Amino acid sequence: EGELLNTVPSQPDRFDVLQYNENVRKNREVLKRMTDLSVIFSRQKLAFHEQDDRTSQGSYRELVDFFFLHNDELRAHWLTNSATFAAQFGEIQDQLTECL
Repeated sequence: EGELLNTVPSQPDRFDVLQYNENVRKNREVLKRMTDLSVIFSRQKLAFHEQDDRTSQGSYRELVDFFFLHNDELRAHWLTNSATFAAQFGEIQDQLTECL
């Protein structure tokens, strides 16, 4: 039989949990904005990326980058985690498009 743990998490463990939860909150805020932008693009029937345009990141990605210029907290989070978001950006964009 398993034992119930009746201990309070140590201060470092509590800090890790709080930090993790804050990171999740910010990720959700980023994804909310990406979803909102996807809805706008879909309603306006705008291309997310021109197939023959190799000089830019695409309209959608540039608008996402521009959007985060106006929110210091999310911009810092976006920049700190840009490698993670960039690695998954195409997949996220495709999934959002399928949902719409």
